[in-house]
Amino acid sequence: MNNILSELEYEDFIIDILAHENGYVKRECKKHYNRAFAMDTELLIKFLNDTQPKEMELLRKIYKDDTEDTVISFINAEATKSKGSLLNLLKHGIEISNTKLELMYTK
Repeated sequence: MNNILSELEYEDFIIDILAHENGYVKRECKKHYNRAFAMDTELLIKFLNDTQPKEMELLRKIYKDDTEDTVISFINAEATKSKGSLLNLLKHGIEISNTKLELMYTK
């Protein structure tokens, strides 16, 4: 006899597979998700620091304590402008103060 999962059980099942078998990070959205920017800003900054430390250090020399806010605001402004697209930013990255930041790496 097959057990039919509820929608919530099915969601949990998918999240567990993504987290345990594919390296996804499971986080509580109410605690970490920034609704104003529609992203987990803490995880974004961690990704940028881990994958592009030299570029982030250059930006820190320019923007000092405002580096994280500046990068997040720049990404948001580019994604929400009239011909902007988050998908385009993910594919091509951003350039801020002559420093290129990649927002995604493909396998």
